[in-house]
Amino acid sequence: MWIEMVRRQGEREWRRMLTLPPGVPLREALRVAGLERFFERWLGAGGGVSVNGRRVHLETVLRPADRVEFLKPLKVGPGDLQRGWLKKRKRY
Repeated sequence: MWIEMVRRQGEREWRRMLTLPPGVPLREALRVAGLERFFERWLGAGGGVSVNGRRVHLETVLRPADRVEFLKPLKVGPGDLQRGWLKKRKRY
């Protein structure tokens, strides 16, 4: 089976296609791709990972044609944004 790994950084995009045996967990796919250390730092900085648009954990079993995407850390939490909108709204 093959999967696609994607990471976006501004305008640039990094892609890697991997061929793996069926039933491989995400953690093993990262090891095969040589991204284990990078991913540990990424998680430590607040980043995450999604498979086909859904946030997942490292033990998630990958399926053929899955798209693994590295998620950037949030600069502002959704709750903080909503509080800011409400404050602005009350002013008017």
